[in-house]
Amino acid sequence: MKTLFIFASLGSLLLGCSSNGTNLLPQASVNPRVLAAVDRGPVSADTKFDLVVGVKLRNASRLPLVHEQLADRNDALSPEDFGDRFGASRAEYARFVSYLSGRGFEITRTNAGRTAVTVRGTADAIRQVFGVDMHQYEDRNGVFTATPTPVSVANEVFNDVSGVVGIDNSYGWFSHMTKPTPNPEPNAGTGAQVPADMQQRYGEDLAAIKQPGMGQTIAILSTNMPTKTSDINAYLTQYKPAGVSVLAAGQYTQVFVGGPSRDAANTSAYGENALDAEMVLATAPFAKVVQVFTATNGPGLFTDGISYIVNQMPTAHQVTVSWGTCERGAAGEMPVMNALFAQAKAQGQTWFFASGDYGVDGCRDSVGVNSPTNKIFSAGWPASSPYVVGVGGTQPTTATAETAWAGSGGAASESMDKPAYQVGSTPNDGARDEPDIAAVASSVAMKDSVTGATSVGGTSAATPICAGLWAVLVQQKAPAAGITTALESIYALGKANKGFTDIKTGATDGPSGGAGGGSAATVGYDMATGWGTPNLTSLIANWQ
Repeated sequence: MKTLFIFASLGSLLLGCSSNGTNLLPQASVNPRVLAAVDRGPVSADTKFDLVVGVKLRNASRLPLVHEQLADRNDALSPEDFGDRFGASRAEYARFVSYLSGRGFEITRTNAGRTAVTVRGTADAIRQVFGVDMHQYEDRNGVFTATPTPVSVANEVFNDVSGVVGIDNSYGWFSHMTKPTPNPEPNAGTGAQVPADMQQRYGEDLAAIKQPGMGQTIAILSTNMPTKTSDINAYLTQYKPAGVSVLAAGQYTQVFVGGPSRDAANTSAYGENALDAEMVLATAPFAKVVQVFTATNGPGLFTDGISYIVNQMPTAHQVTVSWGTCERGAAGEMPVMNALFAQAKAQGQTWFFASGDYGVDGCRDSVGVNSPTNKIFSAGWPASSPYVVGVGGTQPTTATAETAWAGSGGAASESMDKPAYQVGSTPNDGARDEPDIAAVASSVAMKDSVTGATSVGGTSAATPICAGLWAVLVQQKAPAAGITTALESIYALGKANKGFTDIKTGATDGPSGGAGGGSAATVGYDMATGWGTPNLTSLIANWQ
């Protein structure tokens, strides 16, 4: 049984107890990359790290029922309401924050849902509170920091903690954007897709939908170089989605988590960030867009970005993330993020994550840490979380038809149990299967003044496209509260052959990077394109 899906009592999941008054956390382990790398020794005691410490949920078993009840009432919880129902008590949370502060950690963010605390602290503070030494490691893929032993927590706060993100930095989050080869120019058939193509493909009837996206906020979680509004305006000016040719005053804003970027300037990351903003506006051109940039691409600050959006932007009913990592490197962070995603769901906030661009090789083992002849199917994280929508990719074959894109990520999770909404729809493998839906990933037109790119690909394109379409759906069906049963409704509609265009041809790449050998698109659900591509007209007509 994959226990990471269930928020069980931490005490019941106790893996071990040390002699120095600490307990190992559930899922505590040493990352395989650490075991295979060269240990360069401890980092300096005053080296600082950004961490998110998860706080154990209460009454978590009642979450599915509450999600359904909220959907029936077309209602949602506020972060404070979620904290009162499912978070630590206010007194317990305050005590835990004080505990961390009193042991050398700088408290950089608390959250209203009382599901996590963001801190910045030294390697020495980490050793004292979490019982591990931070080391520097090196392998053929570079230098990283992690610990040679599993994380543990002092007995006095063990029952408060669900996990710690940012101690194991062996896998940073990477972009799911690719350069199409060859680099096709925009056209109405199979070339780089423009907003008019997407409106036609995905049933966005502009005669029936006035000002698509109006009144909705779409959040984008990003990192590194901030997007230039001049590029967004250049995109709008050229392609005029729904007649919009320039950003309205205050329509696009930026937020910085952890301060300005601490990573070296990355032009590839810039292309990703510009792509995300342009794609959400391609399908929801009247929506308000807030792009949240983390100071590094490490898991600690990405999780802080999640906490920020969930707790300080609860009215952003849709969030798109084109970055992700490997499931095998994420065991310690899964309970923390799943709690935040469960909170987001109760607040009517739907998260969309790119499934990846390496076919069934979600961990990139064929090009990364392990053997280039890897044969293991692996899902990407957090696209495999049971609380988020994993988005796969398609490739246009005509002006209206599509096939599975070879790079589309998708596989059975190694860590997540199969959620109830997938039972009877996806393979009988006991696991969370992804992706859930898909959109064009082979090539889309964009504006990028940094690299001069005019078109790119990847599930990084498909994901914000779907988030934009979702914003229009929410605009029509639940504009105030958002939707608390997104995945349940997606699967119910998929099984009823409504709301999505089934993609029945094509296949994804195999685990060793070869063509084919991955997941084939078939009738109904498949792990190449999920239920297929959204049909907005049908979604609006059939949404319950």
